[in-house]
Amino acid sequence: MHLLPRDLHNLDDAGAAIDLGQSPAEIVFLSFSDSELRLLARLYEQSGATLPSFRCASLAQLKHPYSVDLYLDAVARHARLIVVRLLGGKDYWPYGVEQLEALARAKGIALAIVPGDAHDDARLKQASTLDAETLNRIWRFFQDGGPDNLRSFLGYASTLVGHPAQWRESVPVANAGQFESARRSGGELRATIVFYRAMFLADDVAPIIALANALGKRGFAVEAIYVASLKEAESEAFVSRALE
Repeated sequence: MHLLPRDLHNLDDAGAAIDLGQSPAEIVFLSFSDSELRLLARLYEQSGATLPSFRCASLAQLKHPYSVDLYLDAVARHARLIVVRLLGGKDYWPYGVEQLEALARAKGIALAIVPGDAHDDARLKQASTLDAETLNRIWRFFQDGGPDNLRSFLGYASTLVGHPAQWRESVPVANAGQFESARRSGGELRATIVFYRAMFLADDVAPIIALANALGKRGFAVEAIYVASLKEAESEAFVSRALE
């Protein structure tokens, strides 16, 4: 491990070093977003044994340079593809970006470090080993978000490491839309559930389905609508049309 003076200065800010104790895998995904990590882990479990080995970890647990070194030695150096979604750009995880780039170039590992928001970052592209088209495709899966797009990301990642799997290009998720899984038929009584789009994107919809089931058992015809915000024009218009 080689630390620059600025790294030594920031050691106290990084907290205690952590060994995540993960075993190696062909595909590794790192992100600051807990909801993203949970959704990917759940989608991978749902895939059964059809996809290659996969590990995901929170960058919040890899702030300390020693934690980065431990993870690179135990997990990352054995991977065939490493994807990092980095909110805030290189400055939020400089040591990790530099060490991952060095590792990937030394061992021929496919490395994609993509922004965690809508802002392009030339430094992340330079640190990556994949071409611009592939980087943009991976970034798009997460920028659009939602279970369908992240499921396609897993299929695409599998294909990149030599295990062809089903995937499609990312499809943007509207600011407002119907959540068909919560639709229930019923009598004359009608109930409309309105919930945040963020829950839909994170696939955190179990409470919505439970409520729809409960209302359906009581004779309600149920529909559910996700919205970015009731103050957002597209969402407001969609809800107004649905309630007419």
